[in-house]
Amino acid sequence: MSQVSVSINKCQYFRAERDVYRIGIIGGGPKGLYSLERLLANLEPKKFGKKIEIYIFDKTSFLGAGHIYRPDQPHYLLMNYANGNINAWSESKPKSNVKEQLSFVEWLQKHSQFSNSSANGYSSRAVVGLYLSDCFEKLKAHYQAEIDINPIVGEVLDVDYQKNESSIIFKSSNEGLNKISGFNQLLLSTGHPLPQKQEKDRFIDFIYPVNKKLSKIKPKTKIGVKGMGLTFIDAVLALTEGRGGTFIEDKNGELKYQPSGCEPDMILPFSKSGLPMIPRQATNNIQQYKPRYFHLNSIKNRVNGKYNFEKDLLPLIKQEIIFAYYELLFNKYDLELKYNSHFNEVNKQIKLFHQQYPHEQPFDLSILFSPFKDKAQISNTSLVEYLEFLITEAEKGEIESPMVRAASIWRHLSNLFNQMYSFGGLEPASQQIFDKKYAGQFNRTAYGPPIINVKKLLAIAKAGYLNFDFCESPQVLWDDAQDTFLLKSQNNKSIALDYLIDARIPKISVKHNPSPLYQNLLNRGIVRPFENHAFFKEPYEPGCIDINRNGHPINTENLLLEDVLVTGTPTEGVTYDNDTLSTSRNDFVSSWARKVNEDYKKTVFKSNYSLFKN
Repeated sequence: MSQVSVSINKCQYFRAERDVYRIGIIGGGPKGLYSLERLLANLEPKKFGKKIEIYIFDKTSFLGAGHIYRPDQPHYLLMNYANGNINAWSESKPKSNVKEQLSFVEWLQKHSQFSNSSANGYSSRAVVGLYLSDCFEKLKAHYQAEIDINPIVGEVLDVDYQKNESSIIFKSSNEGLNKISGFNQLLLSTGHPLPQKQEKDRFIDFIYPVNKKLSKIKPKTKIGVKGMGLTFIDAVLALTEGRGGTFIEDKNGELKYQPSGCEPDMILPFSKSGLPMIPRQATNNIQQYKPRYFHLNSIKNRVNGKYNFEKDLLPLIKQEIIFAYYELLFNKYDLELKYNSHFNEVNKQIKLFHQQYPHEQPFDLSILFSPFKDKAQISNTSLVEYLEFLITEAEKGEIESPMVRAASIWRHLSNLFNQMYSFGGLEPASQQIFDKKYAGQFNRTAYGPPIINVKKLLAIAKAGYLNFDFCESPQVLWDDAQDTFLLKSQNNKSIALDYLIDARIPKISVKHNPSPLYQNLLNRGIVRPFENHAFFKEPYEPGCIDINRNGHPINTENLLLEDVLVTGTPTEGVTYDNDTLSTSRNDFVSSWARKVNEDYKKTVFKSNYSLFKN
């Protein structure tokens, strides 16, 4: 891996240590915003007098929102995270001094132009971005008089790390390459990586921003879409509704798609499983599910302190899902499923139930994970019928549909699972199996889109613009003679594509798909990839940065960099589930902000002592 070399303009911002305390935040999206909020709540410049400068670097001008939540996106691109879950203001102490600390729901209610202000509603990513950017502006306006807050639009390419005197090298569209030196503290909150660039004009490697990235796709063409998650839905809507197509709701609540004539002739999605995500309602008003089987008392440490996911954890998770399903099903018949720590006693109750109610099909976990396991190939007709089934169940919700309740259980277990998983808590091979096989399954069942988006997919499919005949693991071939991609199904059916879209969000891999920043940090030995080790086992590298339990990176010399913090996506693999707007999930920032303030005070005393001595 070659190091990226840059020529640097002379820095105009450098000041000596005794004059200013400088903090750099690399990544100005939600995680950078949350970090800034905690910093400003903890720092005490009025009390100690020494000037503080905070620099926030981001590739976009949408500080607080970043690339994913940029406010200039179309409003049909909806969140899968309910309004009531979003709040940029931390519950940690000390609280921010900003007077107006509105949750997202409160902010929506204040801004009457946004009609969907319910806690159980789903807003567009653009509107969430407006909220996050507004929170950034409120922070900046309130604290700017005492702390110098400097947003910088540009890509950070390198960090020349020196303890308490680091330099940040960045590329600005207006000023070219530049460097700012003298940073006492650094925070990396860089978010999702961008994919490696592809040469073929007919291949689109990333769909955001959709108006720009999908604009070259012409009407009346055939489009392959790799991936069937949330990004796939955004791609389909951008190519249909985003091109003037409309939806009309009939008296039964079913949507009909009215084409504009500007959409592609056919969109052909595919993935390894061939399965769409299970839609869901927001559940803010539903009582939190209390696990019976997957809890700390039932999970025993293994000999080496690590868990085998399939042997130690998965059986308990399955028991939890089955119990949740049948508890609700029993309630429908005015029966009570009695808890027993020995699950075979629960199974006896379930067996007796089916003897009494033979018309009820026994629950099979494959309903969630492998609904087409008995079919040689998933057809368009069967997938459309499956979407109809999912919509019907999702509209019943967790309090009426046993299937939806079972699908939701992972959301209630994931916080505890994060404790089991983080910092190499699983055996190396077992973590790899979970990351490659099970993580996607649980995300598909528990973290799906709002129902309206799946209704739109169904309408587009019934209108003939979305076809699932190639959805399950087709071969993707490039035909040089025809200058086109080919999809080839498992039953040897093939179709030529005019364009191929990769509708997946790249996972962090600081070794195999590094940005220039992480490539240089690796080459300098400032960071190293995290490896999950166990005695007499092959190590596993999930792709993230190695950090300690407080979020500080460990360099190639095995030294802890306590004046650097890593948060969010770059820690995905050493922690679990960072792709969230939660301020509390894997929260390294709150304790870091307190430590930064302590370090700031020490530099004040050190400067005063030096002045006195001189």
